[in-house]
Amino acid sequence: MKTFLIDGYNLLRRVPQYAEWEQQLTREHARDKVEDDLSGLTAVKDIRLILVWDGPPPGSKSSQRQKGILTIQYSGGRSADEILKQLLQKKGGELVLVSDDADIIKTAQLEGREFQTCQNFYKYVHGLVHGEQKSKAGKYREEPLSDDEVDYWREIFEKKDKSG
Repeated sequence: MKTFLIDGYNLLRRVPQYAEWEQQLTREHARDKVEDDLSGLTAVKDIRLILVWDGPPPGSKSSQRQKGILTIQYSGGRSADEILKQLLQKKGGELVLVSDDADIIKTAQLEGREFQTCQNFYKYVHGLVHGEQKSKAGKYREEPLSDDEVDYWREIFEKKDKSG
């Protein structure tokens, strides 16, 4: 099972869909909306998400809590970068860093871990969700090739076979 370690504020500010929330809402409300969006990815199987925010939790929230497949962690007196680096250095497990921060990415590389930019992660997980939802709902189906398309591909492959 893949575990994605997500740099919270980096994700909030680098993904345009989320950055709009930060500009339109309070910081806490924007964070809550990102958390809701990520925790709603229940159609994605075999992944876990760990979202790390800088600073202490707002109000009376605990420093770590669970929302579906999403674990939300606040760094407290440390930085989110420190927490992410510490998690990347743990042995075992298939960890993938989600950040655009060069320093944390360097740690991931040194530890032999995968990493994704924030925008690529957003496209990846939302693409999985929308693809699965379409097929589950029976609305998605592959269209068969038209006769013209079949003729076109036959020509291409016949030319390749003759030249190869």
